[in-house]
Amino acid sequence: MRGGNSFLVILKNYKVQYSRIHFLRSSVNVKCKCLNAVIVPKACHIISRFESSEAIFNNDKLLHLPKKVKIKDHLPDVPVVEQLTNPVSDLPDIITEVVIPLNKLGEPTLQSLGLGSAYTPVGWVQRILEFIHVNFNLPWWASISICVVIVRLLMFPLVVKNQRNSIQMHNIMPQMQEIQMKMQNAKTYGNHMEAMKFGHELAIFMKENSVNPAKNVLLPLFQAPVFISFFMALRKMASVPVESMTRGGMLWFQDLTVMDEFYLLPLITCTTLWITLEVGADFNKLPSSSVTSRYMIYVIKVIPILVFPFIMHFPSGICVYWASTNMMSLIQVAFLKIPAVRKYYKIDIKKSHDKQLLGQKKGFVKDMKSVYSNFKFAKEISERERLDEYSFRRAGRIPPTKTYKYNPTLKQSAIEAKKG
Repeated sequence: MRGGNSFLVILKNYKVQYSRIHFLRSSVNVKCKCLNAVIVPKACHIISRFESSEAIFNNDKLLHLPKKVKIKDHLPDVPVVEQLTNPVSDLPDIITEVVIPLNKLGEPTLQSLGLGSAYTPVGWVQRILEFIHVNFNLPWWASISICVVIVRLLMFPLVVKNQRNSIQMHNIMPQMQEIQMKMQNAKTYGNHMEAMKFGHELAIFMKENSVNPAKNVLLPLFQAPVFISFFMALRKMASVPVESMTRGGMLWFQDLTVMDEFYLLPLITCTTLWITLEVGADFNKLPSSSVTSRYMIYVIKVIPILVFPFIMHFPSGICVYWASTNMMSLIQVAFLKIPAVRKYYKIDIKKSHDKQLLGQKKGFVKDMKSVYSNFKFAKEISERERLDEYSFRRAGRIPPTKTYKYNPTLKQSAIEAKKG
């Protein structure tokens, strides 16, 4: 019985396999003669093996089958057709072709590479760069430079407002410093009412002259997201990489997806960045009315040196964008220095002040000593105020301190004092 059950299981499996073959033949719409030419010989070979054998294996155990049982009797009839002389030519072509969309230049589009999303600023930048590159048939370095020019022209009104506000603040700087010094001294000596008074006076003075220090921050705030979007867009395009960018450079940097092996692009980028910060093109020179603002200028000037070790390994495309941005900033500053242009945009002439009015620079060591002494003095004032407040509260809670020899409220003590 055990051998018969195993035989039925094997027979069932062969029926299932045959059914699958029949289903595949009908689903793929293959010619009957073509499929039978491949399947029938194999099936007949299997059947003949089982008919000639008296035993099969099941789970590594030898099972003897009765000789009367024939597998062929339990299989469905298979139509036998003549074998094809060249069956390969009649078989269907199952190779699928992947269609990659190309642009006008015959290059794969950025969308086909997973770039150029329509929902992020990075994708917008990539689409703009691709539009300029394809429609004007320009190399990638030129497309990046033209895109920088367009963006900086759109931000030019902010540059004009920034220049106008910074020049106005510079022209009234001596008066502002005078009020600021009075306010700082009042804070140092703990006179908060006087400090608030001078602070209100300074706010009114700036409002009358139409200046606001916060306006100088507008341009960097708008430039920061634009710079980050361009940086990430070019970095992703170099990481894929976009094949046309590997030959989209010029001169010594032909491949924009790799770093400049001569380090000339990072050097040009840092040099133009230093000149931009020096002339105050994007970040206007801070008024040197305090030690903190003066040394903020020194920190800004050191930035190009600090960033060079990082940008020297950037792809050349990013360095091309950064250098183009710095050069465009310098061009805008030079344009705004033309007298006719300044008159058209109502930018005042920059006045030259006496250094004594602006305050003489003491040097780094003296400035640090001055900052430390002012901090120490302010701390002492704050400590005195805290002790005075503590003494006042304590005096109201404890009994008065005895400062006399006898208590005049007691008559007996007064009499004894007179006798003595």
